Amino acid sequence: MSELNPEIKVYCPITEEAKKDFDAVMQESDGYEPFFDEKVPVYIAYVDDQPVGILTYAILKENEGIPTHVERLLPGSISESEEDKADDADAYESFEAEFTVFVKKEFRQQKIATKLINKAKEDLEAKYENLNIVISLPETLLRSSLAAVPAYAELLLRLGREKFLQAINSPKVSGLTKDVETQTKVNRSDDGKTYTLSQGNKEVASVNLNFESNAVNLFKVFVEPLYRNRGFGTTLVAKALNDVFSDKDKPVVLNVKSTNKAARNLYDNVGFDEIERLWYFKV
Repeated sequence: MSELNPEIKVYCPITEEAKKDFDAVMQESDGYEPFFDEKVPVYIAYVDDQPVGILTYAILKENEGIPTHVERLLPGSISESEEDKADDADAYESFEAEFTVFVKKEFRQQKIATKLINKAKEDLEAKYENLNIVISLPETLLRSSLAAVPAYAELLLRLGREKFLQAINSPKVSGLTKDVETQTKVNRSDDGKTYTLSQGNKEVASVNLNFESNAVNLFKVFVEPLYRNRGFGTTLVAKALNDVFSDKDKPVVLNVKSTNKAARNLYDNVGFDEIERLWYFKV
């Protein structure tokens, strides 16, 4: 493999000229969409003053298995006071930087991506302690030199009306939800996009829906820790999906980490099938 020595520039915020360079690289992307946020550093690799590759990242918080953007941890926004550092020290273990990288076709296999990754990794490791860094790669690149250790796979799950009705009418699911339904109340927002489950005055679970032209996205499924593995999440999701399938003949899709066993069990209960997976690797 040949190797180039690109100049890597970091923009935060990105300038107008740098945005043009970013767009010039992404013209070859064929629909690939990296993270892009003006608050997050953008790394651009140049060869002979021409942009040839980009790297961006998102810092995510593992909030009980639900990835959430955490702006206060972005470079330049985190407080540098000793008090804040002490308060945040234990929380670093639950944060993750997820890289996205793209290199122009004629400059691939020349270590451009590797050097972008190493530069961004060096910058992040200098700023944060105990921060996990991962990158998504196709399964065909499992043995890539960019990353050798799989961290997890992100699964794309899909559910249709017929499979859902079979699942919720099964003895397993009906038995699981029967007792929960007698002691809880399901609340639905006016726009039908948010459902919560209440026991008395306490909200114990929530789920969000996003209605697209060809599918319905299910996301941010959350169950209070004391109420997990007791049918509360299954009951709420089943109610939300029953409303969806009563009103629309569209599949429901979602993404979940392979390591999130509780969520995967919930989605299995209501009939979801895995249709695709994307590997993430430690870098």
